[in-house]
Amino acid sequence: EYPEESCLLRARRRLKSLTKPMIPPAKEKYTAHMDDAELREAWNSGKRVFPPKPDKAGQRWFLRTEINPERERDLVFIGINPSTATRFTADRDGADPTTRAILDFFPLNDDGSPQDWRSMTIVNLLPIIGQKKDLPRWSRGASEGRNMILQTIPTTRRVLETVLPSAACVHLMWGRRKGSGFDWKPTVLDKLAPRLLSLAERKQVQAYLSPSTGDPYHPAYGWWKRGEFCGDARGLLMSK
Repeated sequence: EYPEESCLLRARRRLKSLTKPMIPPAKEKYTAHMDDAELREAWNSGKRVFPPKPDKAGQRWFLRTEINPERERDLVFIGINPSTATRFTADRDGADPTTRAILDFFPLNDDGSPQDWRSMTIVNLLPIIGQKKDLPRWSRGASEGRNMILQTIPTTRRVLETVLPSAACVHLMWGRRKGSGFDWKPTVLDKLAPRLLSLAERKQVQAYLSPSTGDPYHPAYGWWKRGEFCGDARGLLMSK
């Protein structure tokens, strides 16, 4: 054995990894082209997630459970922005903390269909996948990031127009409007609010509300257990 040779090989591998060109994330993932016909076909044909590979697309437009044919009412959750989850389950394979937290309150049958609803679907205010730190910057002077986020609003609007008409109930769960670290949220909410309000007409709009701010809690970190359930949260759809 030649330990000095193995050290040399390790050093070469390390140097090679350090000199690989940095590939910036594609801006296109923030403004992915939406084909309306493709979206409608995916929704109407019963696809459970779309795009089918959110991690590749950089966006996720909807995620839904299996169908329970013994129920008639569909439930839609409106969150903040999506993860790469491809299954609306509590399983580790393909799920995420948000789906698991929701299912503590809205359980599934063994076949993956909701116990109390025909289906349950998650859509979001922003279709871009990622944690706060991964999203385009919204701060002052970050015009590129702001434009990237604003350019996704037509996408979100068309997703809502596709998904919400068949829903009997809409559950709001986008967290605090201000001061949550998602500085884009007030602007995006105001731009989506008129269409949201019209789409939610004659539907139940509900949420677990913060007792202090009245905002609709996100289910993460046990917030729903601390919230006050409100069966008529339509006022949150009004522009402010």
